[in-house]
Amino acid sequence: MLGKRYGLSSDSVWRHGNNHMTPELHGQLMTRGRMTPADLENLRITESEGVLQHLVAVRGRLYGLMDAATMQDDYRSAAAIGNQIGKNLEITAKLLGDIRTGTVNIHQNILLLPEFHALRTSIFQSLRQFPEARASVAAALKQLESPDVPRQETPEEREAAADELAKDREVTRRSRAKRQAQVIEGSAHRVDTRS
Repeated sequence: MLGKRYGLSSDSVWRHGNNHMTPELHGQLMTRGRMTPADLENLRITESEGVLQHLVAVRGRLYGLMDAATMQDDYRSAAAIGNQIGKNLEITAKLLGDIRTGTVNIHQNILLLPEFHALRTSIFQSLRQFPEARASVAAALKQLESPDVPRQETPEEREAAADELAKDREVTRRSRAKRQAQVIEGSAHRVDTRS
């Protein structure tokens, strides 16, 4: 790696290490990139302080340059320098945590609120006398409600579901009875044709 960086052969680098470097220096170089978590935290704090100090120093120079540009009536340069001061302040604020970057999404789902269920129940109770309107409102609400969201079933919905289930059972019972009658008739017809 060092040979490639400085244009040396790997043999030259090896000889230099063997002939001119102490074992302690070899050990330090081998562990140089490895830092403990405490060392990393100290480095982060030190670097943050250094970056802050550098930003403050640069900002001070920028203010001086802006003043000089204003004194010479060079307002275009003063505006450009003012823009750089703004960027400097923004970076400083982000570093200090005064400005938070990122997006916060807040989702409010009214379908989970007890008040929504109370309103829904009240609407269905009010529409009991108007079955067509009640069915229309129920269809509209079903379109709005997400199927992924668990919701409480209203007493009216339970009642309607029970009615539908009873109707379906009656249709199934009639269908079976009809099929059974056809089978019996078919058997009787076959018996009659043989005789």
